[in-house]
Order: sequence, then structure tokens, then C-alpha cells
Amino acid sequence: MERPQKILSARSSSIIASLMQQIENLDATETPSDSVKAQIFRFPLHVARRRAADIRPRVVSIGPFYHGNPDFEGMEIKKLEFFKRIKDDVRRLSNLFREVRSFVDKARKCYSEPIDLDDHASAQMLLIDSCFIIGFLISLSIEMEDCLVSLDWSIKEIGSDLLLLENQIPLFVVRQVYDILRTSWGEYRDLPRDFTQILGPFICMNMPWGFDHEVPLDKANHLLHYYWLCFFANPNEKCSRQGPFPLSYVNLPNPVETTISINKTFPQDPRANWAENLTAFGAPRNIPSVTELSRVAGVVFKKKLHKRGFVMRFRNGIMEMSSLKIDESRKIILTNLVGFEKSLKLSERKVSSYMSLLDSLINTEEDVALLQKYGIIFNGLINNSKAAEFFNAIGNMCTINYRGHLFESLFKDVTEYYNSTWNRRIASLHRNYFSNPWAVISVVAAGFLLLLSVIQTIFTGFQTYYAIHPHK
Repeated sequence: MERPQKILSARSSSIIASLMQQIENLDATETPSDSVKAQIFRFPLHVARRRAADIRPRVVSIGPFYHGNPDFEGMEIKKLEFFKRIKDDVRRLSNLFREVRSFVDKARKCYSEPIDLDDHASAQMLLIDSCFIIGFLISLSIEMEDCLVSLDWSIKEIGSDLLLLENQIPLFVVRQVYDILRTSWGEYRDLPRDFTQILGPFICMNMPWGFDHEVPLDKANHLLHYYWLCFFANPNEKCSRQGPFPLSYVNLPNPVETTISINKTFPQDPRANWAENLTAFGAPRNIPSVTELSRVAGVVFKKKLHKRGFVMRFRNGIMEMSSLKIDESRKIILTNLVGFEKSLKLSERKVSSYMSLLDSLINTEEDVALLQKYGIIFNGLINNSKAAEFFNAIGNMCTINYRGHLFESLFKDVTEYYNSTWNRRIASLHRNYFSNPWAVISVVAAGFLLLLSVIQTIFTGFQTYYAIHPHK
């Protein structure tokens, strides 16, 4: 009996020793002094399998995750078109490669997974992909016949591919290569010193509304991150109901004196009290659909036109929203923005909060049709059913803190308005008696007949009175 116990003890010691060695190896790869943290992530495998069409590039591979994939061999040749203009200056091209090679180690640490390429292959990949991105961005700003990269491929598809979460390279690499090209090659010296000037048209091409062009590039780790920063205009700017403003979403008691910053501070670790977070102190986890709000509570939806940024506002039964076009490209971008936000704190997940709101408002194709009627949704998909399916699916991807997300106040205000007995009765009256011109005519006619009956009754009463009591 003792011998099996000794064997078991020896095996346990061996397993523990192996485990400790793995932990030590892990610690060795994590240097505390490193200032670079993983910034480019992959979707979890179960999400990638289910939503491959919205996650995987269609035309061009950027970065290491899809590098060498035979599906993109044709585009790899296309990428080299940029180098036609700089191939004659071998010395400067060699210097450019050495410069890129010098920050390969820093670039490696930006990825959540190891890069299966040696330093030279990694530098070549970063250089070629950076030049392709730069050439593509410049091509969006000049005449087609003077393009640095031929755009006979679909501009829209390439633009979508450059905003995929798994299809990124660090933005500091692209900026470094751009600065070297601008200062070292004479034909590029007329390019803007500020990289955001050639980045702006690309962001505008994919942005559903106006955005703040002053978002600093230093805050962005890659192109998708910069797009996310622009999506809700300037996240540090305060919002007022009086406008102009990039975002307003709360029902404020005094619109003149009260302002709110969309960069709200929420509980930093909501997981610490997970049971409380499930109930969220009474904060609603969803709101009724568009059809339900309109039919039961009489909520009116209006498209809000605003040149600068996104607007969402609810007040006195009127919900104002910025319009949103949904098509295949926009589906892809929104999916990847939600995926990107998985790496952020719950309090920073603004797009997830917005998608959760739309998921609550849109349950069926009737909801999509109603929002289209008001000009809030422009559906570029096959039919309204597909649009409803998308919003429901992306809503299931979102993880937010319900007691402190971006639209918490709006959720509460809408829920209170919907549950009000008075609002429901007014809506019922309007639905039953004022929903169409014929119903209004019937009500007016009935009212007129009732008035005539009252007048007739009064005159009859007077006649009867004077008949009994004749005037002397």
C-alpha cells in the first residue's frame, strides 16, 4: 500500500515541478520594464467560426495573422506596386528597411500572439504592408490616374479589410514609414506633414456621421483603434442639450445649466460585486422595441441631423437619433468595433452600449421598417429581416455594465415613460381615435352630433320650462 502512495507522491511532485517551470518561463517572457502592451488581438475561436464572414479579410491581408495565406497571394503582388516609384534608389530603400527592422521587437509586443516569422521576414511584412496602407490612403485623396496604388480592386472592400481587428499592424510603424518617405524621397515631400490629413478621407469613407478631425493619433494603436476614437467624436468633450455637441443622451431637468461628459467615471471593477451587477440596482437591461414603444406608449422617433458627431436623445416621448446606414461593409466594421472593445474596460465600451441599445429597439423586421420610415435606418441588406437578425446577433456579442453604460440614463427614462399609465392611455386614445384621417373625421362628426344633441336638449328643456311657467 505504501509503494503506490510513494509512486503517486512522486508523480505529483513531478507535475508540480513541471507546472512551476512553465510559470517561470511565462514570467521570463514578461519583462516588467516593458512599456508596450498587447494591442492587437484575435477573436475567440468560437466567435471566429460563427462570424468568419465579418472577421476574415476578403481582399488583402495586413499583419501576421493572415500572412502567407494562399487566398491573398494575388494581392501580395499588388502591394508591390507602391515600390515602383522608389525602386531606383536602392540605398534609401535599404535605409528604410533597416529603420523598420530596428523596431520589429517593439512591433512584436503589440500582438497578443507570437509572430511566427523571423526578424527579417517580420520587417519585410511590416514595410510592405505599411507602404500599401500609405499608398491606399494617398490614392483616396488624389486623382485616380495618379494613384500610387492601382485601385481597380474594390475600394470599399479594401477599406473594410483595413478596419478588421485581426488585420492590423501597429500605427506607429505606418507613421514612421510615412515620415521617412516624406523626408527622404523628393516626390513625396509635398505630402502633408500631419498624417491625419491623408487618414481623414479614409475615416470619412467609412464613418456613418461627422466626426472630430482633432482626435490625436498618439492615442491610437492601430487603424481600427483610431476609427473607434473618431466614432463618437471627441471622447473628452463635454455635451450639452443646447448644442452644438457630438453626443447627448440623457433626460436632463435643466437643459441650460446641466452638462454631462460622455467620458463618465463608472465603477472600475464591476466584477467585484457580480450579484449586484446582475440586478444593476434597478437599471433596466433592455427597453421595449420600436414598434412596442410607438404602439403602447406613443413614443415618436425622429432623425436628428447633426454635422458633427452622433446624437441620441429622449425627451417628452420623443426619441431623436442619428441616422445609420447598414450594409455589408458597415456590418463588418461594427462587428470588429465590438470585438475590439472586448480589450477595454466595461466603462469604455461605447459602441457595445450603442449596439445593445439598437438590439433592444430592433427585434423584428417591423421595427426596421418603422425606423426606415422615420429615416433613422437605411437598410442596404437583402431585406429587413436580415437587418433585424444582424442587430440581434451583434447585441448578443456585447458585454456592458448595465448600471453604468453610455445609455443608462436613456434606458431609465424610456422605461419610466413606457410604464406610465397616463402615457399609455394617451397613446391608446390616439391609436383608436386619431390614427388616420377617417378616424379623425368620425370623431369630429360624433362630437358635432353630440354637441347638437346637447343643444337640442337644452332648447327642449327651455321650451318645457316656459310651457309650464309661462312668461308674464
